[in-house]
Amino acid sequence: MIDVKAIIEGYMQGAGRQYTSKVIVRVVDFQGAVESLIGKKIVYKDKKGNVYVGRLIKKHGKRNPLLIARFRPNLPGQAIGSTAEIVQ
Repeated sequence: MIDVKAIIEGYMQGAGRQYTSKVIVRVVDFQGAVESLIGKKIVYKDKKGNVYVGRLIKKHGKRNPLLIARFRPNLPGQAIGSTAEIVQ
């Protein structure tokens, strides 16, 4: 079972649009290739006890340990800058 910490960096953005269902995530403490985490679940818990579950869908960038995750329902804006856990 994998328990990896991640930081939610922000929403994915285009030239004139912000995709609120897709979030950019920075992997913090993982030894190995970030590509091996694609397809895993990511869990965010807020202060009220609400649980948001998403899935890592692809890598973002060339060198940075950034991934893109899709959440349903979408993450609230207060989640940006906080930590989440990659599990499974």
